[in-house]
Amino acid sequence: MLKIVLFAVFICVLSMIIKRNCIELYLPFQIGAAITVLVYIFSSTADEIASFLSFAESIGDGYGIIKSLIKASLITIATKFGCDICKENGNMLIGDVLELGGKLMILIISLPYIITVIKLSAEFLK
Repeated sequence: MLKIVLFAVFICVLSMIIKRNCIELYLPFQIGAAITVLVYIFSSTADEIASFLSFAESIGDGYGIIKSLIKASLITIATKFGCDICKENGNMLIGDVLELGGKLMILIISLPYIITVIKLSAEFLK
């Protein structure tokens, strides 16, 4: 996620330069940049989905829970930092896309735990 945040911040800086020098290219650049950030986020989550599905099989490990919580916390911090930088520079669209990507990554991290809670609840109700 850190690469995505740095990429989004770079796009924001480049966007500011384009806005000052060539205003007619600003909107197409913003749309293209937002699509690029989304594709980058979704391509990076494919590996995360696979790793967390395999992690779901070994949910009994307490170390895994702590590791996932730390990872989710770091994603939250990095996403918030990048999102704030983008929004302060007037790039609301890229900031919002970055925020959406961070939320998606945290959801993927929490999916094994949600599935486990649902399974345990179903067993308890039987």
